[in-house]
Amino acid sequence: MLLEHEFDRVLFAAESTGGCHNPANKDQEWEATELAAELLLPYDAAHPAARARRSDEQVADDFEVSVQLAGWRMNATGARLVAGRALAKRTGRSLGRRGRSGPRRGLSWSEIR
Repeated sequence: MLLEHEFDRVLFAAESTGGCHNPANKDQEWEATELAAELLLPYDAAHPAARARRSDEQVADDFEVSVQLAGWRMNATGARLVAGRALAKRTGRSLGRRGRSGPRRGLSWSEIR
């Protein structure tokens, strides 16, 4: 499946010379980006992947997306944070400040991933 960021250009036959044809409307740009990301790597798929400790590379391979998109979705959906907190709760260990763990306290990110 090929998704283009500006699919409204095709739907509404707007003339465009490339790039965003309405750069003043950042909300629409954000919504289009979020919609495309959700279609490519759904929220409901990110959470099981995080619980299974899949790396960005593995998720990218599974969903045939870029590593950058996989990393963004795994973090933007909160999937890794939720999985890390669940793991900390199961093991009785703390994630530390702001859900993050340093080498001397709580879980390391390698344990969460």
